[in-house]
Amino acid sequence: MFLDVFVRLFKCFKDDMTPGLLYARKYHCSTVDEYVEKHCSQDTVARVKEAETKGYDIYIGDLASDNDAIESLFCCDSFVIDNGKLIIDATEDAW
Repeated sequence: MFLDVFVRLFKCFKDDMTPGLLYARKYHCSTVDEYVEKHCSQDTVARVKEAETKGYDIYIGDLASDNDAIESLFCCDSFVIDNGKLIIDATEDAW
């Protein structure tokens, strides 16, 4: 029933994923750790550090409330999706 909603959400993430280091440098941070420590909660910092120790790739991106209804809905909420292989932590900067 909600498949279309989550497919659109996935496309929003996929279209805006920036490798963590490039994203961090955009905000004048020299490492991903420096960026997340300045801008994220301790839970998010811990998730990123754990992912880095496991050799996972870190991507950071943005959702915008002015693109479409589905992206706007998720932009205005905070959530975590964790299926063991993929973690989407959208707990920062939610409205």
